[in-house]
Amino acid sequence: MKKYVVFFFALFLCLAGAKGATQPPDVSLSFSLSTWSAKVHPHGLVVWGARLRENKSYLLGQGPDKQFLDPEIIEKTGDSVTLSYPSQHLKVKIKAIKNRLHFTFSSPKEQKMVWPILGEDTQTQAVIYPEGEGLYIPLKDKFWHKRLENTSLSTRGDGLSAPFWGYDFGKATLNLIVHNDLLNELYFRIKNEKLINQLSHEFRSLDHFSPFEMSISLTKADPLAPAKNYKSYLIETGQYKTLHEKIKENPEVEKLIGALHAYVWGDGRTIPALNQLKSLGIKRLWLGYEDKPPHLYTDKWMKEQHYVDEDYIRTAKAFGYLVGPYDSFHTMQHPDQSDCANVIFDDLYPKGCIFLANGKPDKGFADRGCHVSSEALIRQTPSNKTILKRISAFIKTGINSYFLDCDGTGELFDDYSPSHPMTQKKDRENRMKRMKYLSRSQGMVLGSESAAAWAAPYIAFSHGNFSVHSAIHWPFTKDKAYGKWWPPERPGIFFKTVGAPEEYIQARYDPRYRLPLLQAVFHESVIMTDRWELSHMKLKNLVKRREILELLYGIPSIWALDLKDLKTHGAHLKKLSAFFDRLHSAIALKPLANFKWLTEDHLIQQVTFGDFVILTANFSQEPFKGIPPESLQVNWIEEDVLEIYQASSL
Repeated sequence: MKKYVVFFFALFLCLAGAKGATQPPDVSLSFSLSTWSAKVHPHGLVVWGARLRENKSYLLGQGPDKQFLDPEIIEKTGDSVTLSYPSQHLKVKIKAIKNRLHFTFSSPKEQKMVWPILGEDTQTQAVIYPEGEGLYIPLKDKFWHKRLENTSLSTRGDGLSAPFWGYDFGKATLNLIVHNDLLNELYFRIKNEKLINQLSHEFRSLDHFSPFEMSISLTKADPLAPAKNYKSYLIETGQYKTLHEKIKENPEVEKLIGALHAYVWGDGRTIPALNQLKSLGIKRLWLGYEDKPPHLYTDKWMKEQHYVDEDYIRTAKAFGYLVGPYDSFHTMQHPDQSDCANVIFDDLYPKGCIFLANGKPDKGFADRGCHVSSEALIRQTPSNKTILKRISAFIKTGINSYFLDCDGTGELFDDYSPSHPMTQKKDRENRMKRMKYLSRSQGMVLGSESAAAWAAPYIAFSHGNFSVHSAIHWPFTKDKAYGKWWPPERPGIFFKTVGAPEEYIQARYDPRYRLPLLQAVFHESVIMTDRWELSHMKLKNLVKRREILELLYGIPSIWALDLKDLKTHGAHLKKLSAFFDRLHSAIALKPLANFKWLTEDHLIQQVTFGDFVILTANFSQEPFKGIPPESLQVNWIEEDVLEIYQASSL
């Protein structure tokens, strides 16, 4: 059994390796963990760390200037110390748990606490964090200085997809986890021409001043170390659910393995379109559609456009496909002013809106209507009757899958309505209940949009995590050249092909900066794709790159389909589907175990899935050891066979 020791000592060592950082004060707390040691200096709350048997120390974090300056030790045990900072009305308990050093902060005062400040050790080379799938950002990179300076990301899922991040020290990696992920922001600043970060947490009476807990660890150099550390924590605490377990609960989930994803529009919602897919040899496919709930169908509406009917659903299922609607409980409008069916919530508008502290409704998506209060829905009699009516109408058509936009994303709300008050924590609980209802009580293969880590146990797939959640995306989609929501049968936002600007490409799809962090955590738990408005053929100058990136990470592509696109891109779809089906069938239930850069420019990358498959991607414009440009090599380890897949262009 490991023993953790904490004690005071007069510090006579000169901690090497953090030149330019403040020298540690004369007194510190020392913690011995299984593979590293930590020294915490209460004055300034400065943390240093060193890997065992290595003569290097690193500055792991510290408080802001003129804060954490009046420490008092109020409790000591064999493995923990509790400090008080009276002038800030703060207490912090520091405890060694497994190979992590945990910090639990508490305060009886409404305030925003800043700790730690990170990235100031001179050995720090890059910050590693899961915005979308994952990024590796060199601290001195001028492009990212421009993109990130004075920005912040929340840790609840709509900023960081999961509440972890880390730093590359060259010969070691710093890993951080935020254990309660609400009311936190990770800020980016420039100091001495380098990116640095600081984390803030807000203590509120609204949340009964709930404590804030985070942990740090120092491990061997590995760009995936922060993700592996977080995955280990989820498994240790019983919060990880595998696809294998989800398949045991609902065998229909197995149909996601090897399946590409597609939203169908116009005549793509007809039996001839399904027959065309079958004739292309597409054996596995997830099919989604945005329609009115069937109980709102009218004769006029059904005559004006194609819609998914029970024959279509029955045929798709007979072909082995998953099929289900896109739905959303996010935005509500007055029924007489609504622009789509899923914003109609019977008589709930406006009383069911989320209300701000100033008493005004919180505007909904694109400033339409208002955001729907999940607490208002759950307080209906019977509970959630409005959305249950909608869900029931869809399920009666025979669907086997359901896509629930926004519920798992991490966009959470406080509601100040006197009739249905709600905190962000309660909002999340309400969303988890309805996701659980769909996936477990109703047996739907459930997906959500850009799912946060906390949603992973309740869903089987997610659309949007592959994208970097960069704000650069939204101005691009509003450019008239991108395409609009017209015509209804073939909206340009999905079908119009456009060239992505260079800055957009660099921010979102440059392989030099990307890391498969979410896949290192959730590959064998949740199947993830790009966003639905970024269908596979949408960005004509990125088709090859996105295809190879997705295959390298072991995730499916997402498409927009009708008969015209099936004719134009059928050969490409057939080729990719056949290859992905075979590859994914081998790796879907295996962990993404390792990632390497094989060249200094980061353009040759290698991923290992379990002990079965090694994938090597060449993102350069030159051949590399027999791998053509923009191509993928598959090493089938057991068969001792090498295979090359070359991406197709538009």
